[in-house]
Amino acid sequence: MIELGNLFATPKEKPPVSISLFGKLEAIVGGYFLSEVTCGVFRGLWNSLYFDPSGQWERDGVKTIPENLIGYVDRKERWAFILERYREKFLGDTLEYSLSCIGVPSLDEEVLFCTCTDHLPEEFSSILWINDDFLSDERLPFDFHLFDLIEEGRPYLNPKHFSVKQLVQHTLQGAPANSSQGTNF
Repeated sequence: MIELGNLFATPKEKPPVSISLFGKLEAIVGGYFLSEVTCGVFRGLWNSLYFDPSGQWERDGVKTIPENLIGYVDRKERWAFILERYREKFLGDTLEYSLSCIGVPSLDEEVLFCTCTDHLPEEFSSILWINDDFLSDERLPFDFHLFDLIEEGRPYLNPKHFSVKQLVQHTLQGAPANSSQGTNF
């Protein structure tokens, strides 16, 4: 499991660079495509990062297919989630941008957790955090208030286990604004 707070623990000052991250990855390094469309949202918090190691991209461009999706970079170029097998290459290709980068084994597996959601950056304040473990663990007391929120169909994340894709989708859809109400550690 990977603590989400580690991504934001040491904010880095963004150094001046001579070319945008888009330009560097797509035109100079090659094989990358940084898309401003993520989960159907244009210019949301996250840009989808695609990479084609095959070399086919020189002729046809990098295809935005699930097999080529290797991670997400926030639009202000501060943070990135990258598949572990591409992390070292990505860090080497983006060294001058001082991105905080977390390598993950999968974008779909629930490998992230957050022990202190109140300390996350403002961009995550709209997420409703609900520890729903009481639904599957009969040793835990049943929380009727949280159950009502879940039954209403309100989108939420369990701070004890969530995936990168779940986090990205929740920050893009503008989940309910009162995140402290549902917190149940």
